[in-house]
Amino acid sequence: MQKRTLVLTRGDGGPLALELLPSPSPRLTASLREIEPGERYELDVEYAPPWPNKSLTSALRIKTGVPEAPLDTLRVYGTVRARLQPTPAAVNIPSNVPRDSQLRVALRWSGGAPGHVLEAKTDDPDLTATIEDDGDKQSLVVNVPRGYKIPRGKHQVNITLKTDDPLVPALTVAARTIQSQRTSIPQRPAANPKTP
Repeated sequence: MQKRTLVLTRGDGGPLALELLPSPSPRLTASLREIEPGERYELDVEYAPPWPNKSLTSALRIKTGVPEAPLDTLRVYGTVRARLQPTPAAVNIPSNVPRDSQLRVALRWSGGAPGHVLEAKTDDPDLTATIEDDGDKQSLVVNVPRGYKIPRGKHQVNITLKTDDPLVPALTVAARTIQSQRTSIPQRPAANPKTP
């Protein structure tokens, strides 16, 4: 569970008489404490797991007791560690593929018991993807044929992973071309022997 405390103070609209309205999410709870009557409140906001993948958004509605603004909305945003995270985040395909290759991406779960990736499909029939199980770990394996190029007019190929996890029923991993860098060993001149 994640908890944050906010201090709410009176503006120039007069004394406050705050009242929380029911939360739109069962995982988002809040409690309100009056510190100085009509002037200052503390608001505890808690968000309970299971966490959504990467980010959460919600809102709390508060009756203010101020006639000019009788209702206020407090937006709740959070960044959480992704429930299912591919590592690396994208499949990087070299611009020059000299032979049939396999590229692997580790699939990591967080925020409770791990789910299971059931299948992987690409939106390009020339690039195939499978899921490899190794005990309690899974990897995305992308099969890249010799000379493969991302289809003309596309910036990337999308690989869709389907899971048995209700919070992340599907996840898209991008496959992109990266420029191959040729590495060469610098040539050193032959040593010049010192002569007396």
